[in-house]
Amino acid sequence: MAEQAAILLEAALARNPNNERALSVLVHTYYALGRAAAPAAVAHRLVALQPLSAPAARAMALAWDLAGQADSAAR
Repeated sequence: MAEQAAILLEAALARNPNNERALSVLVHTYYALGRAAAPAAVAHRLVALQPLSAPAARAMALAWDLAGQADSAAR
């Protein structure tokens, strides 16, 4: 189910790459799937759109955690 969600979110972002909600949900979906490399790029896109938002900060923390950078996630 998470795999299908990722495919649908990727398709939605192909049509509207600045959809902040879709970016946030995609990071969480990648995290649930355990995809280590994918969340960082998506999280960076979200941070570029909303640098001071809580969803962007959570997205970066998830990306760092999945990449094994828990010390960065704790900041």
